[in-house]
Amino acid sequence: MKPTLTSALAESKSVVVMLPKSPYFDQVAAALSLFLSLKDKNATIMCDTPMTVEFNRLIGVNKVSA
Repeated sequence: MKPTLTSALAESKSVVVMLPKSPYFDQVAAALSLFLSLKDKNATIMCDTPMTVEFNRLIGVNKVSA
């Protein structure tokens, strides 16, 4: 039986959320919501493209690392 995302997250100790190069606003918002929901995990959020002023109103955007 395939593991579901919920069960995979429950069993994991650390999670990396990766964004594509030049992400759209909605992609960053969705990735940040997932990242922020993983408070009890050792979570990291990454993107090759630096976050621009376009994303500055999103909570947690300062946590995105290169």
